[in-house]
Amino acid sequence: MIWTIYFTRAGILLRAGTDDRGMVALCGVNEMLIFTAVFAAGAFLAGLAAPYGEVNHLLDTTVIVSAFIVCVIGGLGNLYGALAGALVVGITKAIGVMYFPRLSMVLIFLIMALVLIARSMGRQGGSAR
Repeated sequence: MIWTIYFTRAGILLRAGTDDRGMVALCGVNEMLIFTAVFAAGAFLAGLAAPYGEVNHLLDTTVIVSAFIVCVIGGLGNLYGALAGALVVGITKAIGVMYFPRLSMVLIFLIMALVLIARSMGRQGGSAR
């Protein structure tokens, strides 16, 4: 996915479109088609992942909280930071469930709090434009 976003024409147009939609439209690119294709690709990948997970009534809360923590730890808008944040959350969750079953989610929130105290933009976040 990183290769697709950073080194293909579609990925470059996607990044340009998220940065400045007007500029992409002035260049003659149909930005709605790009964003629709990205949404379809995300839905397709979610459909592929569905059989591997369990669906229950708490799924949305768990996923949203985990995604929020990954964004806070990795920094918003940075793909490598999101990857690093996901690895930190996943490894911490796995170790926490193994050794501290009741405190596994607390450990993740503790790491998030430490990241927010140390660097308020996230671990890989850059300066605002």
